[in-house]
Amino acid sequence: MEDLGPLGAFISEFGPLAMILLLLASGVGIPIGEELVNVPAGILVGQGAMPAIPAFVAAYLGVLGGDYLWFSICRFFGKRLLRKRWTRRMIHPRRLLEAKHQFDRRGPWMLVLARFIPGTRSPALTVAALMHMPWKKFTLVELFCVAITTPLQVTIGILI
Repeated sequence: MEDLGPLGAFISEFGPLAMILLLLASGVGIPIGEELVNVPAGILVGQGAMPAIPAFVAAYLGVLGGDYLWFSICRFFGKRLLRKRWTRRMIHPRRLLEAKHQFDRRGPWMLVLARFIPGTRSPALTVAALMHMPWKKFTLVELFCVAITTPLQVTIGILI
């Protein structure tokens, strides 16, 4: 169990609670990918060091909670951030309009695609929040997509 690294050791010691805390930490901007938590948890389940059902539930609730947290933060502070000069230099208004056009055109499918393309989930959630995507659409997309990705990640860990 020592070969799982510091995150794996933390998960091994504190179990599903550690998974939820780490995944919620990613929701406030700490760069911890959901795969870095869910796959080691699956490995621990495969080794018999953690029960399976709590690991799957913790993975689902943690990822869902982290995404909701990040979406809420971006939605609440988004207007203030967009008024800042340094933000306009990093995210040019033209790029933001292009992203808004894509969200208007494709709607929630942009979030579905971003969930399965590495490195695009956080930016897509950020833009969706800045563009004030309705909560109902966001909730439907999140409930569906997280129900697919998190069991898949934990299962990959079990198979390892």
